[in-house]
Amino acid sequence: MPLSPLNGPEGTPLPVANTPEIHTARLILRRFTAADARAFCRLVSDPAVNAFLPLFPFKALDEAAAHLREHTLKNYENPLGFRYAVCLKAENVPIGYVHIADDDSHD
Repeated sequence: MPLSPLNGPEGTPLPVANTPEIHTARLILRRFTAADARAFCRLVSDPAVNAFLPLFPFKALDEAAAHLREHTLKNYENPLGFRYAVCLKAENVPIGYVHIADDDSHD
């Protein structure tokens, strides 16, 4: 996986991979996989989840799976980016997602 330098303490470059896995006491923040399509569909088909996003809630699994492939999984090919599946540690199934970017998108 390619690494990109970011400035750390005292300006030293730190290697950061695209969407590095993060563990907390209760959560795992990790990359989505194609196997997450059903859980992703549950998230993006919920109008409350999408209330402030520039997406319309998806109505079918195939629509959500295509969006996951084309917009999230494809993003992991870039050297730097952050698109996380938020999972409870006990189940490791996505219950939410986070997209962090320095562009003008608002999702």
